[in-house]
Amino acid sequence: MSQNYKYGLIVHRHKKEVNIGDYIQAIAVKQALGVDDFVLFDREDLANYKGEPLRMVGQGWYCHGEGAWPPASQIDYLPLGIHINPQSHAHFLKPTSMEALNRLAPIGCRDMMTYEFLQQHNVNSYFSGCMTVTLQPSNIPRKPEKIYLIDVGRAAIKLLPKHMQDLPVVELSHLLPHPEGRVWEHDELFKIAQERLDLYYSTAAVVITSRIHALMPSMAMGIPCIWVERRLLDRRLELARRYAFPHILACPDRLPPILKRIMEKFAHPLISLFYTLSKPSANERLTPLMDMKAERIRILGELNSAMKRLGWK
Repeated sequence: MSQNYKYGLIVHRHKKEVNIGDYIQAIAVKQALGVDDFVLFDREDLANYKGEPLRMVGQGWYCHGEGAWPPASQIDYLPLGIHINPQSHAHFLKPTSMEALNRLAPIGCRDMMTYEFLQQHNVNSYFSGCMTVTLQPSNIPRKPEKIYLIDVGRAAIKLLPKHMQDLPVVELSHLLPHPEGRVWEHDELFKIAQERLDLYYSTAAVVITSRIHALMPSMAMGIPCIWVERRLLDRRLELARRYAFPHILACPDRLPPILKRIMEKFAHPLISLFYTLSKPSANERLTPLMDMKAERIRILGELNSAMKRLGWK
């Protein structure tokens, strides 16, 4: 691999708030490529780029607008770990979009929904999975002593084995509002995402989350995890079920606060009791459904094969 070639890492900063999962994905790509010379590039600006040539692994969620696709000609684009949201299907079916898909194929799809969409339209594609499954921890000590609840309610603690339920609890979100009067800079968010990964690895006895980019990197780093379904009809989240048993506890995002509190108080204890009495057991829930090391090797193998096709190495 050329060491003097600049690489672009795809991130995204929404106008209202930021999901640091987008930056965790970029960290995974940086680590997999082993590069230090890179720029953080917003996914929604790929089509309008006019700068120096960049190599870019095109992972991520596509897209909010036409500025994200197709990538500009200055971008040497490796399509791996791509999710095409149904709201963007019409844009991706435009002639210029389809031409780019076929020119860049084979397309590595992050989830089966994207794979099925591309297959239906005769685009050469395959299931690659998500680069966050390849993440390895920083060289820091690990002292697992806390429960991390990431975008889930405290009722989820009851899903844990009894000997873990009294551990200190930390409640966090992967959604960050912009600071008052300004927006986050990409490099700030990249740093925050790395600090969050280091926090999970250094102190988490268990991560309980409804965020795929909290679940998969934590599992990749060897942290016991419980996956909580947040949107039952969102096929994008099926990816999590590849690695962890699904638990139906989290309240839908758009419910009024009073209805969320009622569900937390009355419905969730009953659901927790169901999981307590059913299989898998509390201890089994913390065990990945797949060999995470083997999955890391598989995805890195897909990346290496794609890099050879493009002449990156």
